[in-house]
Amino acid sequence: MIFIKLKLEIFQKNAKNRMRVPAACKLHSTSMAECITKYGHLISDRIPMNQLLSVRNHIRRTDQWIDIMNGRLYHATPINDVNHRHIYELLDYASYFEQWKRAVHEDNFVPSTTYEDVIHTCTGVVLTARYYLPRWAEAGYPDEDVQQRRATTDDVELLNSQSRGGNAAADAMATNSFMSGNISNPLNSLAGSKKRNCGQANTVASAELASSKIPRRKMHDSK
Repeated sequence: MIFIKLKLEIFQKNAKNRMRVPAACKLHSTSMAECITKYGHLISDRIPMNQLLSVRNHIRRTDQWIDIMNGRLYHATPINDVNHRHIYELLDYASYFEQWKRAVHEDNFVPSTTYEDVIHTCTGVVLTARYYLPRWAEAGYPDEDVQQRRATTDDVELLNSQSRGGNAAADAMATNSFMSGNISNPLNSLAGSKKRNCGQANTVASAELASSKIPRRKMHDSK
């Protein structure tokens, strides 16, 4: 069986493709889960089958979560009731991450920012639905619903997209530099403009800071 959605680049991460959302989605797709089911036994001498099954379970859970948050794929629908099935599916996914975090060492877990993003996204959608849907119904709008796809990190993705726009082949270091400029330059311009809401501020370029010219040194012996 050939899985046309699975490409070598999603397994060989580098500074560029590790920031790509489509690659992460393909890695957590039905195709990847089916690939493990069909060919997992071929590498069972290196990776025990129970570990592969755990990976497959994680992929299927995450694939479902992505579909729910997109709100328009497969079985996913907008949330229009406080007891909608997606409410419990989102809480189940958040609970899964919490149990995973408590069961392993932090070195064997996802980055803390990823964990926080998952928890806040799941609970944020649930709280939004359970807070607003009853109030909309009382106000005479019983047909309103919560579009969960609007509760994702689109603003963050837009910032990353703008940062890479100046250099399509930028790696993680270059992207961080672009992002720093995208955030600090508008703030510096605002601080020095007539639209400020306080006294005019003098802006200083990061290159002029003395701290950036001080060579770093170890504070203790790493041995």
